[in-house]
Amino acid sequence: MPKGHLPLSIFEPRYLEMVEMANNGNKMIGMIQPQKTNFSAPSQNSAVLSVSNQDSHLYKFGCAGLITGIEKNNDGRYSIVLTGVKRFEIVEELLVERTFRKARVSYLNYKNDGVQKFDEKSRLREKFMDKISQYFKHINVNVDMQYFDNLEDEELINSLAMVCPFDSAEKQLIIEIIALEERTQIMIKIMDFNLNQHAMVSENKVH
Repeated sequence: MPKGHLPLSIFEPRYLEMVEMANNGNKMIGMIQPQKTNFSAPSQNSAVLSVSNQDSHLYKFGCAGLITGIEKNNDGRYSIVLTGVKRFEIVEELLVERTFRKARVSYLNYKNDGVQKFDEKSRLREKFMDKISQYFKHINVNVDMQYFDNLEDEELINSLAMVCPFDSAEKQLIIEIIALEERTQIMIKIMDFNLNQHAMVSENKVH
């Protein structure tokens, strides 16, 4: 997501080639999910990039990320940090010239990425923080909520969208929504659904 920070461990040959080529150029990589995957972003501060086969179908929408940290390990792997810049829509996938996939993309629908904020009179940020505090407690994740106090609205929402262990379809829905307010409302609905589902299961337990 734009303004989000994603740590990745790169080890597959195709992705090693991609990272090296990007790092020697504009340092930009497009991140996008393959369809029909159970992949969900972990709540821990690490991730492994090893997802789509060359012939797998991709979603149409992803996010361009800038390599803002890179370290080559002794075993040949790269540890990198991608910082989200702007979301895109795939226009067409290009013929394979390298081992990794390339596409022509459009940023038109997401031209306001990086500058979105809530209306000053809106209490949506406060409502969101109350809900996510409940959600973290529900999934037994200890988070210092004061860390988020100084984040701007878009960085706050997008960073927490990446951290929350929503399933891949929910993640895809969130990343495709253009407006920050609508994206925030959807996240609140997803958390409400998970909280209510947990409550129903608890009520039906036999003691």
